[in-house]
Amino acid sequence: MKTYGYLIISGIGLAMSQAYAMGVENVSAEAIGSSGVRVSWDASDEAAYYELYQDSLLVRSGITETVAEVSGLSEGSGYQFFVTACDASGICSEASSQATVMTSVAMNAGLGACEAGAISPEVALTDE
Repeated sequence: MKTYGYLIISGIGLAMSQAYAMGVENVSAEAIGSSGVRVSWDASDEAAYYELYQDSLLVRSGITETVAEVSGLSEGSGYQFFVTACDASGICSEASSQATVMTSVAMNAGLGACEAGAISPEVALTDE
């Protein structure tokens, strides 16, 4: 019985070391407008799928491509993303390095600087 338990532990250790070997590299993130982000990374040959984390929370699982988009984010805000590679049995690698990105701020189209609130109404502009 103890030998059987040892074999299982050894098997798990081997599977985990293989999962860590399939880690994700070269993760990058770019803003898509004011509320979206596109995250991309290099493929891992051993990965069956990838998991994407935003600010340490899992936001997408089962990704089979090396790019994913996240929408519904707040404008002008910073986010951190990392990726794990998972094998067919669901064992995932350690987290990749983090990619940091800031969404853009939407501009008020058709409004001058004062109407959009960019210049305080108390400021007087003069020609000198």
